[in-house]
Amino acid sequence: MNPWTAPRPIFKPRRETGTQPQKRVLLVIRNASERRLIAQELARAGYMVVAKDNCHDALDVCRESAVLDAVVTETTLPQMWGLELARSASQCHSKLVIVCVCSGEPKPSVKHELAEKGWQWMEKRGPFCATVIQQLQAGLTTLV
Repeated sequence: MNPWTAPRPIFKPRRETGTQPQKRVLLVIRNASERRLIAQELARAGYMVVAKDNCHDALDVCRESAVLDAVVTETTLPQMWGLELARSASQCHSKLVIVCVCSGEPKPSVKHELAEKGWQWMEKRGPFCATVIQQLQAGLTTLV
């Protein structure tokens, strides 16, 4: 089944994006309320979002999607590390924006890999709020 046409868990943009095609974002966040809030805010900003809570389901989306513009993922996820997901997703889709959400500042080796691949990261501080969502959107500005 195509994840972009499935009834759930997809969040469709709430505003017109003009003549440009909608940018598709795969969001992988463990916490259901945080995932839903971020997905809704990204949809409100004009992105089409598929939200998942684990890497295996997220990898299925990557493999099944002909078009994927960005992956926003936590680094610590059940079953697989978020960076492993990012590596696999970037193999499926060569021009992919990756934003990694870290629970603290990443280790130097992780920072080096992120910088080397041109991936972005942000630190998750406490519960997600409007400021954190704005940081995620700012990381996705290359999609607009």
